Amino acid sequence: MEENPVKLTPEERNRIIEEVFLPYIDDLERFLFRLTNNNPEATDDLVQETFLRVIKSVETFKEGTNAKAWLFMIGKNVFINKYRKDKKMPIDGDTETVKKHPHTTDEKLSRGIDFTEAPYDSMMSDEVVAALNKLKPKYRDILLLFLEGFKYAEIAVIEKIPEGTVRSRLHRSREQMQQFLTHYAAKMGYNTDDAGGINDAGKEDAE
Repeated sequence: MEENPVKLTPEERNRIIEEVFLPYIDDLERFLFRLTNNNPEATDDLVQETFLRVIKSVETFKEGTNAKAWLFMIGKNVFINKYRKDKKMPIDGDTETVKKHPHTTDEKLSRGIDFTEAPYDSMMSDEVVAALNKLKPKYRDILLLFLEGFKYAEIAVIEKIPEGTVRSRLHRSREQMQQFLTHYAAKMGYNTDDAGGINDAGKEDAE
């Protein structure tokens, strides 16, 4: 049986919003930006709606627990309710928008194209963004959450699926990204094997 929410004063509510949740607003924006296929207007709407819901339900949040995971779970639910269920996914095909967004970059991948290892921001060239958008949502969302630093158990809570499913979807998303980006990897100076895998130093992928 769930405990009754703790009643908060306006001052306590504002403090929690500012100290606990606002530090993650850039992370949330980046995540939602990818979910909307890089649409900045839709992203802004989703961020605002997410924080409105946080404000309304902040009394149900237990301080000391994972605030970022709680925030992302609300953000993901807002996205699903607003776009995925009615199939009205906003799409921005303008690559200039991608380039101008503060969370994207055309830097060379610093540690090889390994989609469970490479730093998040270093991966977001136009080619990588396009490859991400080719993934089925159930694979893309898992990969994005992992790149945001969430652990398997945390992703399972956000996605409302078993932890084993998180692991299998992450593995599948990584495989598909490698397949999609084989030619891009060659252009960027990485060696590719005959099976379409991407390697960092010309060695065969042991996986």
